[in-house]
Amino acid sequence: MPEKIFVVFLQYNEKVHRYKDPGIIAELLSQSHEVKIMSSQVNQSPLCINLSENEIYQGGWIPEDKQCAIVIFHGGKPFCHLIQKAKKMGHKVIIKADTDGHLVRKLWNPFSDEMYGVLRSSHINLKPLFKHWLRLLDLPRWARNRGLYEVDYIILESMNAYKIFLKAFPELVDKLVMLPNGAFFKEKDEISLSKENQVIAVGRWDDSEQKNPELLFKVINIVAQQKLDWKFVIIGKYDDHVQTLYDKLDRRVRDTVQLMGAIEYNQTLEYMKRSKIILNTSRWEGFPMSGIEALSQGCSIACTPTGMSMQTGDGLLGNCTIGSNPHDLAQAVMLEMRFWEMSIRNSEEIRNTAKNLYNWDSIAKKLRFLCS
Repeated sequence: MPEKIFVVFLQYNEKVHRYKDPGIIAELLSQSHEVKIMSSQVNQSPLCINLSENEIYQGGWIPEDKQCAIVIFHGGKPFCHLIQKAKKMGHKVIIKADTDGHLVRKLWNPFSDEMYGVLRSSHINLKPLFKHWLRLLDLPRWARNRGLYEVDYIILESMNAYKIFLKAFPELVDKLVMLPNGAFFKEKDEISLSKENQVIAVGRWDDSEQKNPELLFKVINIVAQQKLDWKFVIIGKYDDHVQTLYDKLDRRVRDTVQLMGAIEYNQTLEYMKRSKIILNTSRWEGFPMSGIEALSQGCSIACTPTGMSMQTGDGLLGNCTIGSNPHDLAQAVMLEMRFWEMSIRNSEEIRNTAKNLYNWDSIAKKLRFLCS
């Protein structure tokens, strides 16, 4: 059992990360262990040790007189020396990969939707494409340069990421662990028993490359023409492009859609309480908290095959498509609608199932076990 656990996250900012991963993980682990967060940012938290990036990479802060575990967020080539030093000293080292989700998918498929976004945003700069394709020529070398063969475990947040890593590095199968992010499911939370026929979509809709509002409005147009008794609520910052997509909807369809814009977090939860389905149309996604939050409020999921797809519980909590075809996603939404109309979906059952899978306390317990 380690006497001390170090969480290494260079970009840790107390204001941003305290109430999500890795802040929550560090706080929960600190209930049973001495925990320190190694950050290159300036933080006032007593949990944080603020050093330069180079000082963190060199590992001079690793204690020689205490058994410890080191959990490195993101990982990467600069951490190789740190990993080697910690292992020589007999410490346990864990890489928590896939924090951004799309990074691991680019590893295996440079022609994925993520690379489409990279190329579009870089004005068709082919350098990222060649960089990721060259990586495929010698994956073992790429892994060795990042210490993947020397660490004890590599934590992945999604089943898709797990499968991609397993395909790329079958020899690392004993090190790979699928451990999602989570949410707090408070016992006193009340799920609305009078949910409305309402679909909610939450995201930064001004980020068209990732969130894919074009697909969102195509799906709404298909579904609403057959299900005029259902409403759609779109929450999140949007731009003129999204407004144009909304204005182009048929008037009958547009009457069923509320374009809300950015609202307070508590207001979003209230809309989730009243909604039955959350719809996600992203081209790529890590482990979206909006999906977990919707599940905690008793919503089921209809989504594209992104990080939110792993939150469907293999069909227990929702449905996802194979690709990004609007008709396929519209069918997934209407299937969820029929499940609610036939009482196959139940708010309390959704919440309880999600709680068993994604409760932060359970996730911290599993990470604590990996550190031991």
